[in-house]
Amino acid sequence: MRRGRESLRNTRTRQLRKAGMKGRVAAFAIVRLDRYLVREGVVDWPRAIAVKEVVASQALAEAEVARLNTGVDPKDRLYFWQYTRLQTPFQSEPTEE
Repeated sequence: MRRGRESLRNTRTRQLRKAGMKGRVAAFAIVRLDRYLVREGVVDWPRAIAVKEVVASQALAEAEVARLNTGVDPKDRLYFWQYTRLQTPFQSEPTEE
């Protein structure tokens, strides 16, 4: 079942890249979920999620997530990657489209 889920995810990623918008490039966010902070009542769920970094390739994101999750208790902390887009050129102010 895991293989089917990964295949579906890869297909979805390819579809999103093809549907990219002008001025945007594919990127992959490496995200950390700190479950222990919520469990201990330190923060609520939205504050327990952080983007560690953004990389340019899915393969690099997958490798980094695998490395980060090695030896980490998934009950406490979990890393995963998420497809996203990077707006170019970089802007400090939102623009109207």
